[in-house]
Amino acid sequence: MLIPGGTRELMLTDGHSTTTKLVLLGRKGFVKLAIRHGLQLVPGFCFGEKWVHDIVLLPASLRAFLHRRFKLAGCALAGRWWSFVGKVAQADGTPISLGYVWGAPMSIRHDPDCDDQYVQQVHEQYMAAVLDLFERHKQRFGYSAEEQLDFVAAED
Repeated sequence: MLIPGGTRELMLTDGHSTTTKLVLLGRKGFVKLAIRHGLQLVPGFCFGEKWVHDIVLLPASLRAFLHRRFKLAGCALAGRWWSFVGKVAQADGTPISLGYVWGAPMSIRHDPDCDDQYVQQVHEQYMAAVLDLFERHKQRFGYSAEEQLDFVAAED
């Protein structure tokens, strides 16, 4: 399993925002690997994870150094009682419903040469499938109708 968002996505997680940011723009390596090896892509989304821990960010300059030098996120997770134990309810007492939702496997053609146009096409299909999962299942996991999913680049 590959999770393309990485540490950049962790640093963008904000449980107080109605926008969930996924670092997928410009992240096409996982698509290229699937095409080169003839593997299926399975879109998925984890609901509720943005509420399980608060993200405590280190100062921006230190975060930048840690990420550039060691690929570390430059943040700490704080759960219940300021420990690593995840929260079970939001600040207003609403229970956190945590869960993964998986979409249908995407069949893609095997192409060892990995045509750039095909990579772009599959990448767009993958993002559309993730967005569809989010929209179809968000209310089931306690997300409001106003919640939205935003695809961003790692540099954002």
